[in-house]
Parts: sequence; C-alpha cells; structure tokens
Amino acid sequence: MKEMMMLLIKAGITPNEYYVLWSMGQGVEPPIVNRNQESRRLKRLGYVAEADGKKSLTLKSIELIKEVDSFFRKRKKLSDKIIMGDGHIENCKAYNELFPIKKLKSGKNARSAISNVTPGLRWFFDNNDYTWEQVHKATEAYVVDQNVNGDDYMTCSQYFVRKQMPDKSWISLLADWCQAVEDGLDQPPENIFKEKTF
Repeated sequence: MKEMMMLLIKAGITPNEYYVLWSMGQGVEPPIVNRNQESRRLKRLGYVAEADGKKSLTLKSIELIKEVDSFFRKRKKLSDKIIMGDGHIENCKAYNELFPIKKLKSGKNARSAISNVTPGLRWFFDNNDYTWEQVHKATEAYVVDQNVNGDDYMTCSQYFVRKQMPDKSWISLLADWCQAVEDGLDQPPENIFKEKTF
C-alpha cells in the first residue's frame, strides 16, 4: 500500500483522483466522489482529455493505472522445469562443464559453482527464446574461440550467462553468441567482446 501511495504522490494526484481515473478506465460511475470536480484537475495535469464534451483517459493515465495495478497482481513463481524445460539440471551441468577447470587472468575460476550458474540460466531462458542445443553450441564456440585467442578475455561460466552492469541492467554474452550461431557464424564479429570482464 505504501508503494502505491508513494506512486500517487509522485504522480501528483490524490487517491480520490486516482479512483476517478480507474473508474473511467473501467467504464463505471464512481459513487460518493464528485467526478466533475476531480476531472477538472486531472485534465489540467494531463491525465484526462476532453473532446466533443466527452472525457477520456490519456496515455499518461493509462500507464499510471497499469503501474498501480501491478502492485496488486500476484506473480506466480514458475518452476525451473517450466522455464528451463525437462532435463534442466543435466543441461545446466553440461553447460558448466564446457568451461575448462582453470584459473582465469581475472583470478576467477573459468568454471563457476553450479549454484551460481543455475539462477543465471533460469534468467537467460526466461528472457530469451533459445534452446539448450543452441546454448551448448554457442558456449562451445565461445570456449574454442577463447582457447585459440589465448584466453586473455575469457569470462567465467557464471558471467558468460549474464553480468550485471553498474546501472543494474543485465548483459548476456551467451545471448550474443547464441544469436551468432543462429545467424550461421562461428563467432560474433571481431572486437565486440575484447573487453576484459571480472
């Protein structure tokens, strides 16, 4: 509830005004609240548009309603099996075992602990449409490429799947290599990944 109220404060509207917006979106008349009075202020703030005497929601108000609704939606946690498919445990291990058992120049082990790799792979399959076959093929191509180039820029198996950037977004070298494999390339174009990762 606190998050929702903070969102309304940030949007510059009262709970009554939000109630009017929500009612308009649902096509119902809100009882008790003076809809006309609330609508005048909402119009000034850009939440309500009026044309030919008819009031309607603006994109700004539709986005606000969606954001508030998201606070009330229960997100069902999907199992690893649903996201990663049958045999996901074996496939996670097979992925991890494609990386050599050695220390990288960054000081990390090339093969990360499976407990660190599995959540990353879950995220990967939740955000991408690649198959395990493509993942294994792309990973193999990456490891071969790194061996040929002296492992100077090789990243560990955990960070190959995903790595968090300073702005809290995620990048995935695995997704780039899967795309390269899908495009019929053995590897991504030269110099894309020549940045040392830690």
